[in-house]
Amino acid sequence: MILEGTAHSTHGNFSFRIGTKHIVNLGGLDGRRLFFEAKGLSVSQGFVELMTGLVSSHQAREDYGSAFFLRCISSLSRAERLSQKLPLLMSDTRKFCRHLATNPSSELHNNPSFSEEWKVADVNQSIYLHLYRLIHRTVGITEIAEDDKILCSSLRIFENFDHSTSVAHIVFPWLITPTYVARFIAGARLYAIFKKIYHSRDKDSREEEDALQLFCHEENGFNKFIKFTFSALSSSVTMTGAAVIWLTVFLANSPEWQRKCQNEVDSIISMHRTNLTQQREDILTTLPLHTWESSFPTLQACLHEALRIMSTGTFFRKNVSGGNVPIGSTGEIIPDGAYAAYLPDNVHMDPSLYPAPFKFDPARFLDPIKPSELGPHSFLGWGSGRHPCPGMRLAKLEMNVLFVYIFANFEFEISNKQGESRVGLPVNMDRNALRPEKPRAPTYIRYKLRAVREDGE
Repeated sequence: MILEGTAHSTHGNFSFRIGTKHIVNLGGLDGRRLFFEAKGLSVSQGFVELMTGLVSSHQAREDYGSAFFLRCISSLSRAERLSQKLPLLMSDTRKFCRHLATNPSSELHNNPSFSEEWKVADVNQSIYLHLYRLIHRTVGITEIAEDDKILCSSLRIFENFDHSTSVAHIVFPWLITPTYVARFIAGARLYAIFKKIYHSRDKDSREEEDALQLFCHEENGFNKFIKFTFSALSSSVTMTGAAVIWLTVFLANSPEWQRKCQNEVDSIISMHRTNLTQQREDILTTLPLHTWESSFPTLQACLHEALRIMSTGTFFRKNVSGGNVPIGSTGEIIPDGAYAAYLPDNVHMDPSLYPAPFKFDPARFLDPIKPSELGPHSFLGWGSGRHPCPGMRLAKLEMNVLFVYIFANFEFEISNKQGESRVGLPVNMDRNALRPEKPRAPTYIRYKLRAVREDGE
């Protein structure tokens, strides 16, 4: 509907209603600039009201909750704190890779045509679960990261919570739908898990270096933590999780770019090798934070390209300026109290900006001049304008650690459950989803240990 409406409008802008909510879709350069640069368009109110059905006071002209969330994320993203967390992220990921290397693949045991060196994994289960562990290391709770049973159960509950957004509840906020009830129950179960851990720490006078601990000594600290962590998990698990899964899929289907990433990792390991007896994973543990954040440009180009392709859905804002907001020089407006919508596909799938837009081609992001040539707000994978992603530094570090260890240890291909290669077959993605999502069906890769000498040759 949005693409059709954009194509038939003079400037790419048109409006429609969902129940009583007035929504103005923005398109074209004027609309794009306005959406990402205007002060009077609220991110939090647009997202909360349209994606959850909750209603805020129109008198609350500021982005309620956003300043609090930004303060928390800023504190958790400080370099000194990340340097403290980095050894845990590496240790967890090293154990994860060892588990992958030793984990039996029962599907292949029943298929005698395949070598025993290949194993099969559903990335929606294995890699996604490990990312969830890393997320709790950076913005969550240590006890969950270190207890496999709680880790698995809380992720299942969170997914029930996250997938229980009802369109009917958005149109009819007073309507109690089954999905609304399911979301409420899942939220209550997560609350109970977090509360139990909080009380256990208080009872034992135990402290941990994690996000929960930041609030433990504050007045009304647990409620503040709940307010923060539900927002943090919703963005981290959902968005970063989808990015990790799709990047794995694209690289598993692109041997050329996988080799380039492996060569980049091999080069960094070689540069930091101090003697020929060092194990590759031991060398990785010596890398400082700035190396993890800035020394993998090929991996970052692959991530940017994955984000470009997978950024489905629609961005929302609410006009809380107190008046009508003009849309550039078009003569059109966003009425006071109305919502603005912007489709990332307007830029990400524009062949004039990104030729062959459905092709996975990370080379687009290796040219330092290219972004400036595309015009303002032409890449939206990490937000843009007044609202860049506040957790970008954390997400990039988590993903860099995860993929660098994978590249150091394995080569992998897209496959079916039986381990038969599916490299070269088209990758299907639902571009009508309300927001970026990981595949809901099992997504398999086959993988094996890389034949790399410890001296790097």
